[in-house]
Amino acid sequence: MSVRTSAAVVVASTALALCGCGLAGNEIGPVVDGSTPRPVPTAEPTASLGVGMVPYIVFAGTDPDGLHISASGAVAGVLESGGICTFTFSPATGDPVVAEASGVSNVAETSCGVVQLDLAAFAPGEWSVTLRYESSSGSATSDPETMELP
Repeated sequence: MSVRTSAAVVVASTALALCGCGLAGNEIGPVVDGSTPRPVPTAEPTASLGVGMVPYIVFAGTDPDGLHISASGAVAGVLESGGICTFTFSPATGDPVVAEASGVSNVAETSCGVVQLDLAAFAPGEWSVTLRYESSSGSATSDPETMELP
């Protein structure tokens, strides 16, 4: 090995050691507490029995056409397709309006897409909207969002 190659190997090794990185194929992660390196997880994490699942409403309200109500949501903490997204619109008094959509794996979470309903199914006033996600990984329900309908 030449002096130039040896110097390059030393520099690269030092840089890898300082950043806590390894060479390709190395399954050891950075040193966190100064003791021993932690193994790097090789599989993507998934929620189990709803643990880590966080459904949330992206938006809910009257469409610009004034004829429809739309809602959209997603589920953080789980990346999968095939689960059921249930949007529940609850008035202060009266029966709720429910719409379902299929969950679709997105870049970093599960997307519930957009549901659209006729405004005629809704009475004027304040409504609470929740998103419930159910799959073989578990289930969870979002915090409620409020929307005001004319």
